[in-house]
Amino acid sequence: MRKENKDLALWGSYMGRFNNSEILTLAANDKDKTNKKQVSLNILSIKKLLHKLNIQHSIFKGKKNSFGIQYEALDIAKKQYLDLLIILGSTTITFADKIIGLPEKKILKKAGDIPVMIINPQRDMYIMCD
Repeated sequence: MRKENKDLALWGSYMGRFNNSEILTLAANDKDKTNKKQVSLNILSIKKLLHKLNIQHSIFKGKKNSFGIQYEALDIAKKQYLDLLIILGSTTITFADKIIGLPEKKILKKAGDIPVMIINPQRDMYIMCD
């Protein structure tokens, strides 16, 4: 549901263009109206981008909401022997995250042989290049 998923889509589009890869997108299944709307807007944006770049892609609706969709994506990646999983990292790190662990670290531990690319959503951490 986060707007930063558009950054994630850009990385996916690079893989599609430069590695001639098919991109599979998993949409979160949120019940909250606001979250559902944001997911729909993100999916529409991703679909337009991949279509514009003529990248082969498929979009699936997941069973889990935005907070569990990364784990569902990992399960699918393992079952279908996909080549790369791209996920969005945490925007903020809370005290609870420090105790129970960040979701992206849990994904990395469970990924096994599947490479995982974690996109940094903290825009203040970006480095501008010429």
